[in-house]
Amino acid sequence: MAAITTGSPAPLGVSLTEGGVNVAVYSKHATKIFFCRFDADEIDRIELTSRQGDVHFGFIPGVKPGQRYGLRADGPYDA
Repeated sequence: MAAITTGSPAPLGVSLTEGGVNVAVYSKHATKIFFCRFDADEIDRIELTSRQGDVHFGFIPGVKPGQRYGLRADGPYDA
């Protein structure tokens, strides 16, 4: 899989495009957000390296329709 690129902070959510997905997640307290791909197990964990205000975002090339994924947040859990 190619390296993550900047992407866009809007729209929020995971948006499928021809070349991959744009991921934009709002979190006031997270210090990091990760996009995790799965088959039976976790395949990889990709940090969304761009941030604008409280929105973490990035474009992940090569993700295709039907890919199983989840989002993981690091940071304080009781804030």
